[in-house]
Amino acid sequence: MSPAFISVCRVSFLNVHQVNPRPIFDAVFASDPIKEERNIRAQTSVVIGEDAKRRWTFSVATQLDRVDIVQQAILDSWADPANFTTLLPVESVVGAFVNRLLERTIVLPWIAPRIALGCVAQWSLPSQADINDALRRLNPGLPIEAEDEEVQFRRNRPSKLDVDGHLVRCNRIISWQSARSVIVTVGALSPPVVSRQMLMAETDCNSDQERSEALGQPFGELLLRMLADQTTLLLPNEIPQ
Repeated sequence: MSPAFISVCRVSFLNVHQVNPRPIFDAVFASDPIKEERNIRAQTSVVIGEDAKRRWTFSVATQLDRVDIVQQAILDSWADPANFTTLLPVESVVGAFVNRLLERTIVLPWIAPRIALGCVAQWSLPSQADINDALRRLNPGLPIEAEDEEVQFRRNRPSKLDVDGHLVRCNRIISWQSARSVIVTVGALSPPVVSRQMLMAETDCNSDQERSEALGQPFGELLLRMLADQTTLLLPNEIPQ
């Protein structure tokens, strides 16, 4: 069995006026930033930091019409996520990230009319043929042959969410692709060449793009938790080999 490794979690507030990212970063991640950048011409700002054990980078980035709050894994280039002993289920990882944001809900820009939750997940598999077989099992009828390489596809399966009695359209987008990582080092004491086959998926569950009214805090919190639920439905915890 190949367990999922969630390397990126992101919450985006969309169609919202630009805000200062620093108060959000300080409140949500409670750490000192290692970098702050502002591009006046592009009208972008970003604050970046990391946890004390250097396992994750944290960032809050703002543009003219969006705010992105991101948690991304810092991986040793030789690490194989399949061998990690503390991989948690998708639901736990996504839920913990959302809970972290909602513990500091007062600083979040709920004046936004739209919100999106995205994740990047990966699974280590023995070969490209195993990846192709896994994709066919996950998506019956997909025209993939065992010998195909560089496979990628994207689909949106929209749904309606009942948020406190209000129906909200939700785009449930997932992009699948096969990937091969090759690491080559030089020197007598260097490890040998390492090659790994990965199945990767990127999700984007976002709310109604036609909405212009501000979400507001109570409604936005409920919607964000529902988007987290939809994300866990898209990403399997494990892929049988």
